Amino acid sequence: LSALLLRRGRYVATETDPVQLITLANRFYRVPRVEVASLDARSERDAVPFRGQFESVVCVNVLEHIDNQEAALHNMFDILRPGGHLVLLVPRGKKLFGSLDQLVGHVRRYEPDELRAILRDNGFEVQSLRHFNRVGVLGWWLNGRILKRKRFGKLQLKLYDMLVWVFKRLDLLLPWSGLSVIAVAKRPAESDKV
Repeated sequence: LSALLLRRGRYVATETDPVQLITLANRFYRVPRVEVASLDARSERDAVPFRGQFESVVCVNVLEHIDNQEAALHNMFDILRPGGHLVLLVPRGKKLFGSLDQLVGHVRRYEPDELRAILRDNGFEVQSLRHFNRVGVLGWWLNGRILKRKRFGKLQLKLYDMLVWVFKRLDLLLPWSGLSVIAVAKRPAESDKV
């Protein structure tokens, strides 16, 4: 995703985990217009230097790890230019919360209506909200809720990766909601606030 966004201009890749920060720094070493920084989405102090500077914020699988999601969303709103967009990917389905969520450090999963309300409460205009990965719900539910596994099975992950092209087609046919939800929300432009 980072490589695609690089075409747009200035890009700031952030991470709080020291090991992942090194991975990011190595990935973008000597890449023009890219900054790699240790920034905490919850920290207003970290956000202040970037106020109103970005046309896009992409937040993938982060918000569900943060106790104070309101602070993080406030900071994301604050660093966006008026009219800028937030793309947010989070896990869907409170009833799916189980041992696998705990394993990866999730403190919550989201329902689409709840996510829409949280975004609106933090000043965003929600432009779209879509769920996906219906096939993944079965494995997550079985492993995390029923079997209460404490690790991801390598064979299961390998099979899933090999069959992802089949699952993409099957996903459209399944009647239940997906494992993840992606939201696109906008910071209102100054003229939109009238």
